[in-house]
Amino acid sequence: MSQLSRFVLPVLLTFVAGLLVGLMLAPQHNSPRSGALDSDLVAWEEAMAKSRNLTAEQRTDMRVLLAYYQRQREKLFDAQRSAIEPQLSELDYRFESLIQERILGGRFLSEGSPR
Repeated sequence: MSQLSRFVLPVLLTFVAGLLVGLMLAPQHNSPRSGALDSDLVAWEEAMAKSRNLTAEQRTDMRVLLAYYQRQREKLFDAQRSAIEPQLSELDYRFESLIQERILGGRFLSEGSPR
């Protein structure tokens, strides 16, 4: 039993230490995944590769740049969504009220219903 605990404790400590270091370093080395491009960017990359006869290395570089572009574009979209969040909430409320009055005949939507 004591030999097992002498083995398990260092293994667990090493695992936890590695996990913590990995979690701390991951945001710094977070390169975009080129396979996760939006469909419009994938289509554009494919069209450019065909029309310009790009090499595999050029295509890889383009995918990396497009992934960074996509990340920046998503940040802009997120900022715009945050700016219009009050208007979206008001729109949700108005249409939920219309549904309750005109479709459900004044019955309230259940608490678990999507907003």
